[in-house]
Amino acid sequence: MLIEWVEHMYEKEGISLNTENGYYEPLEVVPPLLRRVLHLLNLSCDCYDQTQCLTDLKEKLRSIYQECTTSESYMQICLVGHAHMDLVWLWPERVTYKKIIHSYSNVLQLMNKYPQFTFTMSQPPLYFHIREKQPDLAARIEEKVKGGQWEFTGALEVEADTQIPVGEGLIRCILYGQERIKAIRGSVSDTVWIPDVFGYSQCLPQIFYLAEIPNFFTTKILWSTITKFPHNSFVWTGPDGESEVLAHLGVAGYSGKVSLKEVIIGGSGPMC
Repeated sequence: MLIEWVEHMYEKEGISLNTENGYYEPLEVVPPLLRRVLHLLNLSCDCYDQTQCLTDLKEKLRSIYQECTTSESYMQICLVGHAHMDLVWLWPERVTYKKIIHSYSNVLQLMNKYPQFTFTMSQPPLYFHIREKQPDLAARIEEKVKGGQWEFTGALEVEADTQIPVGEGLIRCILYGQERIKAIRGSVSDTVWIPDVFGYSQCLPQIFYLAEIPNFFTTKILWSTITKFPHNSFVWTGPDGESEVLAHLGVAGYSGKVSLKEVIIGGSGPMC
């Protein structure tokens, strides 16, 4: 019955069911419910591989069926604020530091007004400049970090280009970044955050894997006007065939309007 339901969802989404060669066509745009069911079926196969027991497999499949027929929703939508800050772009670096003091002061006011509001920040140099120049502001940020409203993430010292630097440069960027992120939040980051980078070196999964960073977030791979990237969440495997990182692309870029369309497409596939 579960297989029939999956095949029905394939047909509903216009996905080819030609299994002449022993496999389905690759999934590119997947509804959240189908994605969840495929994941659960994969877990049931893992269960059988581990125990070689049909009874265990049967119980696993029964629990999947129960979940599918009783749960109303499999998707939790989380909206997190972020202010993308280039250390240097069309202005001198000193202007960046003025902008972050203004921006992060506004964020703190919003947090006090709306306790459910959360915010994520990257790049340690921004924080340490605030701690040097505005220690009171830094102390308020630290309080929000400890309370879970303000997340410091990114793993890198700065949101680096990944094409021009050599591998050693990227590794040092992670080492220094993680050391200073740990000093701020008490633990290293589990996500590399580079939403504004152009181009992605094929060695990145190996570097992230060896640095014990399981997640990767970016956006601009969706900007191509020629080649449309077919996924928004996927496992990126390095050229060694073993190193893997879970990658996610922000389909709305870094100027999202939090529209219903953006939320729906973000759960099922990339914007075209």
